[in-house]
Amino acid sequence: MTADISNFHETEFKIQIKNAIPDLGAIFGIYAQSYLESLNDADYEAVNRNDASGEKEVEELLIKLIRLAANVAIDPESGFALSAMIELELLIDLLENAEITEHEELILNAIGALANLSYYTPRTYSEKNCILIRAEEMTKLFKDLIPLLVHDNTEIVAESARIFGNISRMQMVASYLASHRGSDIFENV
Repeated sequence: MTADISNFHETEFKIQIKNAIPDLGAIFGIYAQSYLESLNDADYEAVNRNDASGEKEVEELLIKLIRLAANVAIDPESGFALSAMIELELLIDLLENAEITEHEELILNAIGALANLSYYTPRTYSEKNCILIRAEEMTKLFKDLIPLLVHDNTEIVAESARIFGNISRMQMVASYLASHRGSDIFENV
């Protein structure tokens, strides 16, 4: 009987998580877009120079949302659902636009979430993985990830290597690496 109750609670919890995934993606999308605009907007920076605490609060909220997404993505069903959300493409944009020296924790969490989400290759043609769709623009992603493979922070190195391992399972990426002599790409590291 205890096992039945435990299984019931686990099933209920998974249902609640699955139902919350669209909200998680939407909230992440709103805050990530706002944060990216603040990083790229010189006028915003000039006006809000005295309000650095507001930008820091948004960054801390993003870090928590990214951690939540990365942890939820560990469950295969939830991972597939999250990886199909277009808002999570913004993880790559965060990686491209945030300076690692100033935003190391944000970058580390974004890379960890990308590693978890890039694990899920679509099972059928109708499924999609927005992270892997963007990974098809691999030269840009590789350009952003390669310097992270030699970063001082070993967690950043490990998570970057996981992303490379996950996306190299895609035929297009494997073909790209073969045609561009993949070992030469890593020689620059």
